[in-house]
Amino acid sequence: MIGFGQTTEMIKYGQEFTVIIITDDNSTYLLNDKANDEDKLISEKIDEWAASKAVNGNFRYDEISEKYLKRAAIMSNLTSTPKMMKIRVPYRTDDDKPYTINRFAKELRRAILKICHQARIDTDYKPDGKSTHMFIDKEVIMITMPAFK
Repeated sequence: MIGFGQTTEMIKYGQEFTVIIITDDNSTYLLNDKANDEDKLISEKIDEWAASKAVNGNFRYDEISEKYLKRAAIMSNLTSTPKMMKIRVPYRTDDDKPYTINRFAKELRRAILKICHQARIDTDYKPDGKSTHMFIDKEVIMITMPAFK
């Protein structure tokens, strides 16, 4: 049973999710592409979005473990080493609804598509939302970078 002190700590520090961003052979947008905004990279814009969602800005990148690397390789044909982020998010939204991993993953997917849409520098092509695949397993989100539409 969880006591009052533990509940307070949980609320204070939030819930931790692991996010793995994958670039596969279908991805046209890469994490190190320019985001068309003050010479920032797409990965830096994703970092800014993550910091805005995290409890006390609490997120960090870790080296991807062999276990997650194998899972990512099963999910898609990797073209580069995936980026793995640990992020702590609130248990509840501002409107007091549960902030589930599914909701967070959908918001992350939308944010990546929006960032990639803004990164279209020399092309009329848009990111294809259908090419961005998402897989959720317990507290782990794996998401692929999008391709052109």
